Amino acid sequence: MNRQSRSLFGAALLLGLTACTGQKQEAEAPVAIEGAGEELRRVAVVWNSTEPTKGILSPPSPISMFHATTRSVVTLNRDSAQEELTIWEELELRSGTTIHCANKFVHPLTVRYGRKNGEAAVEMTRPALRGARTCDGAHPDPNFNVPRRVARFALRSDRLVAVEPSTDKRVYLPAQ
Repeated sequence: MNRQSRSLFGAALLLGLTACTGQKQEAEAPVAIEGAGEELRRVAVVWNSTEPTKGILSPPSPISMFHATTRSVVTLNRDSAQEELTIWEELELRSGTTIHCANKFVHPLTVRYGRKNGEAAVEMTRPALRGARTCDGAHPDPNFNVPRRVARFALRSDRLVAVEPSTDKRVYLPAQ
């Protein structure tokens, strides 16, 4: 073997050994860790919850029975959050009159994302809301007052389930 052949053979051998060592020539990209907010928004940006309530009131209340449905539509954008809250009421007065009311509020929410027992979670704070009731008759209390509400929700499967306070039974589903 002449000198040129030996040089070519040596270069080929070196190249072959380098290729077979298994060393990666490219650096791997770091693994991105998804935050709780990103995880929730990956499932849905818009969430719905419908909460029915009913009850019987005793005198001296002019209302004997009520049925109410509260629908909350929450939008969790990257930098802001908003709730559209609609409340339908059907009241039966002691006089026998039935009154239907519908009220709608659109307002910002304060949200904080985190993890609770390893689950993605969000704390939502609704401000106190006030407004005049819109009814088809004279409501005994013409002003609507919704108190400030703070609740924490955990992502379980594709649902946001209320975990704090324990009396909150709301469940938010992704909007269709």
